Amino acid sequence: MKHSAQKIGLFAGVLFMFFAANAFAAETQSWRPTYDFVMRWVNFAIMAFLFFKFAWGPLTRWLRGQGDEVAAQIKDMEEKKQAILEKMAETKEQIQKRSQYLEELMARTTENAKMEKEQIVEQAKAEGALMIQLAKERADYQITAARKQFRAELIDEAVELASQKLPGIISSDDESQIQTDYLEKALQ
Repeated sequence: MKHSAQKIGLFAGVLFMFFAANAFAAETQSWRPTYDFVMRWVNFAIMAFLFFKFAWGPLTRWLRGQGDEVAAQIKDMEEKKQAILEKMAETKEQIQKRSQYLEELMARTTENAKMEKEQIVEQAKAEGALMIQLAKERADYQITAARKQFRAELIDEAVELASQKLPGIISSDDESQIQTDYLEKALQ
C-alpha cells in the first residue's frame, strides 16, 4: 500500500509539472486550450485508473489463461514430437536391422553361390578329366586295334608274298632245314 501511494504521488507530480509547463508556455490569455489539455490528461488518468482497477486483473488472468493454454498446447506438441522422434528412432533401428539382415543374407547367398560354383567347376573338371581319359583309352584301343589289324594284314601280305616267291626260291633241302630248326626251338 505504501508503494502504491508513492507511485500515485510520483505520477501526479510528474503530470502536474507537465501540465504546469504547458500552462505557462501558452501564448494566449485564454484558459480553454490549457483546460482541454489538462482535462485530456485527467481523463486519460481516470481511464488508466479504471483500467488498472477493474480490467487489469481479468485481463492478466485471461492472458495467463491464454499463456497456460498455449503452454499446454506447446507441451502437448512437445510430447507428440517426442513420440514421433521415438517412433522415428524405432523405425530407423528396424530399417537398420533389416538392412543388416539383408546384407547378411546377401553375403550368405553369395558364399553359397561361390561354393556351388566351385563344386560345379570341380565336377566339370572331374567329368572333363574322365572324358579325356575315356577318349585316350578309346584312342589307345583304336590305335592298338589298328596296329593288330595292320600286323595281321602285313603278315597276311608277307605270307602271301612269301608263298608266291618262296616256292621258286626254297628248295626241298631248305625246307627240311627250316623244319629241323623249328623243332629244335620248339623242344627247347
